Amino acid sequence: MAKARARSTPQAPVEVFGEFKYAAESWSRERRIVVKAEVVHQEGREPRDNPRFVAVKLSSMKPEQAYDVYRGRGDIENRIKSRNSITVCRSTGRARRASSRNSFEC
Repeated sequence: MAKARARSTPQAPVEVFGEFKYAAESWSRERRIVVKAEVVHQEGREPRDNPRFVAVKLSSMKPEQAYDVYRGRGDIENRIKSRNSITVCRSTGRARRASSRNSFEC
């Protein structure tokens, strides 16, 4: 994060990529972790750190490339989740979101 903070300005935010090996207690082996460090500037507020971490299997790619591949996969998964949280009432054709109170009532 220090590199991102040093290079970033409100006019030109910077993304800094890196990688390291890590093994959580529940993992059977070490994995490659790609990190994207970014500082977000919003008018009238203090700059905010925005680190992102992704465990990847792609060992032949640069950290930036691997992050982009996995970010794309995450975007697709989020769209699927969003789509699956909406149902359409067959009788009215209106879209409804599921909630704990009225699960898919139309």
